[in-house]
Amino acid sequence: MSYISKINLETAGEKENKELKEEFTEEQIVVITAMGVLMVANNYFNDILKIEP
Repeated sequence: MSYISKINLETAGEKENKELKEEFTEEQIVVITAMGVLMVANNYFNDILKIEP
């Protein structure tokens, strides 16, 4: 990865991080992230077990 690409990626991440922190506290971000991970894991296991809602 070139130096310029690395700077652009870091700048994009910093912008999104700033926007999140303006809307939510760190604790809320952790809860939202954890819920998202649990939802993905649930869908993954449902697909493996071929469970239909």
